[in-house]
Amino acid sequence: MTGPMDTPSSPAPVAVRDRLIRRHWKPRRIRITAVAALLAGFGYLVWRLLGSRNGANPWLFWLLWGAETFGWLGLVLHTHEAWRLTRSVRLPALEVPVDVLITTYNEAPIVLEATLVGCSAIRGRVRVWVLDDGRRAEVQELASSFGFEYVTRPDNSHAKAGNINHALGLLEGELMLVLDADHVPAPDIVEAMSGYFSDPSVALVQSPHFFRNRDSAQHSSAENHEQGLFFEVLLPGRERLDGVFWAGSGALIRTAALRAIGGLRTRTITEDLETSMALRRAGYRIRYHHEHLLHGLAPHNLAAYLIQRDRWARGTLQVLFGPDSPIFTRGWSLRTRIAFLSNLSYYVMPIQRLIFAGVLLTVLVTGVLPVGPIPITMFMAWALWTLSSMAASWGLSRRYQLPLEGDLYTWVTAAPYLNAWFALITKRSIRFRVTPKEGIDEGGREALRLLWLPAVMLAAVVLALFVRISVQVIGMATGQWMLPELTPVVLSAVVFFSLWEAATLVRTLRRFMRRRQYRGLWRFPVDLNATLAGEPARVVDLHEAGGRLMVDANTDLSGDLPLAVQLHTADGMTTAFGTFSARARTSTAEQGLAVGGVIEWSSQASRRAVIFEAYVYAPLLAGRVLESEVAALDA
Repeated sequence: MTGPMDTPSSPAPVAVRDRLIRRHWKPRRIRITAVAALLAGFGYLVWRLLGSRNGANPWLFWLLWGAETFGWLGLVLHTHEAWRLTRSVRLPALEVPVDVLITTYNEAPIVLEATLVGCSAIRGRVRVWVLDDGRRAEVQELASSFGFEYVTRPDNSHAKAGNINHALGLLEGELMLVLDADHVPAPDIVEAMSGYFSDPSVALVQSPHFFRNRDSAQHSSAENHEQGLFFEVLLPGRERLDGVFWAGSGALIRTAALRAIGGLRTRTITEDLETSMALRRAGYRIRYHHEHLLHGLAPHNLAAYLIQRDRWARGTLQVLFGPDSPIFTRGWSLRTRIAFLSNLSYYVMPIQRLIFAGVLLTVLVTGVLPVGPIPITMFMAWALWTLSSMAASWGLSRRYQLPLEGDLYTWVTAAPYLNAWFALITKRSIRFRVTPKEGIDEGGREALRLLWLPAVMLAAVVLALFVRISVQVIGMATGQWMLPELTPVVLSAVVFFSLWEAATLVRTLRRFMRRRQYRGLWRFPVDLNATLAGEPARVVDLHEAGGRLMVDANTDLSGDLPLAVQLHTADGMTTAFGTFSARARTSTAEQGLAVGGVIEWSSQASRRAVIFEAYVYAPLLAGRVLESEVAALDA
């Protein structure tokens, strides 16, 4: 009889998996909707080009038409990538030695410890290395307590890339698994991906990133986060198009291939993408295995999120406009160029958004129009294109990105992406900044400060709209026009688009200004038997520093109470002992009293047994989102 430790499972809860599968559209419906949207968009753009130029300001016309055309081309690229998702099937695992590299710089030991517990459960011939660029005694002690290798170097040159290159000469395994400090692996991560390397041309296999803290800045709900579209849809589509690249963590790499190209590339601050291009230039292949095999921490707060996106944008633009560009240099196939053109388009979206807003403000203030006379058919054509493109995008994303969600995050990332373009154009030096793995989010003024660009744009749109309406009212009442008059049809259109843009900006600011995230560690849902002060209890969520218990309503919760929890191990069961201090309590009519609190574990063994239960066993028990299940919808 096999258990969760012996069968493929995943950090994605079963409830999430089942809901995602049930709500997916059928592939044929997705494709028909996408083609219909592209035809509607093409017809609209042709009509705009041929039928709305007369009487329009030429500069504004071409700016607006170009921005609209960019949106249509973006849907073309999205359709191309997401037309059919490749299924990932496990190949027979290779019995080869594997080095597991955990790169760390300033992450707290409590973050790193969970990753080390996960690494200690990896099956196969593995040797774990902790590469500490922080040169910290407490990290060395932590690594030694697991029996793992600890490596430092004299300096921090080239950041993560330099850290791995320094350790490369020490490795003896045929493969290497690279993990960020917060990425807890599943026990079968090596078994799941090693089979690809029976093909000598394969240099790297990437797995998706999954995030345990579903209250992060990039989560719109417990089920949807901003990177979901990339890992669950675009990369599976790129596996078919030969456009996969290393995403920095969760990748299994052929050590000899990395040595053959001289180690990780260090010209840019995105060593993963740059090294991917070097491997492909050398004739190697990069594959994508669409199966959740690890879970990490998404940026806790908005500041960390923007730091991460700023680094990604600057580094990606460095690579895409560099000497090994997969778009603009020789030696790349057409499908590869198209795949990476999609990468580039993502960083152009804020520019497109600013053009839309700029044209709108110009019309409001000056009365100069980007189109000629506006017939009702133009609104109908625009509405058909807009609604059909939203439906197509929703279907192509397999609903991992909600309608209008992309507009929201375009405004959130507008400032860092524009800074990245400025850095590229001015050739300004770029410093590597590690994404913070901890922190709280209080929203409010701090969010407003960080989102200064959408805040300024909202103020500009509202002020310009107020001025325009005031001018129209005064002009019609007195016959005196301080600004050029707009016809009722044009005014209606301008007001509509102003309110549309203002609503998007308000929604953007409101989401992040209202965010409150004070918990440093995510609690994992569990269902464990326990005793609290000798009385029966049930643990319903847990991490290494606290948890929530269901107890009898009459339980005395004063003081520090002895706690014993029955936990799973790789081989059976064990008991962890500690003391529980209640912090919050909620009465429930059916289950008694729910009590959240702080737990101090009595020994290192108990603490690590809890970490294993929460970070390894509980996610495995929840069940892995197997690609074969999801891809069945695309059959």
